[in-house]
Amino acid sequence: MLEQRCTWSPGHKIIIATASWLGLEFQLRGPAKVFRKNGS
Repeated sequence: MLEQRCTWSPGHKIIIATASWLGLEFQLRGPAKVFRKNGS
């Protein structure tokens, strides 16, 4: 995994980092919205 990342271009690293960050955002916001709906 790490070896492949080192060979990728900076552009791909940015895209992957953004995609992974968005994935974390959805994982954090998804359950939060569900809890808010259940709470209220």
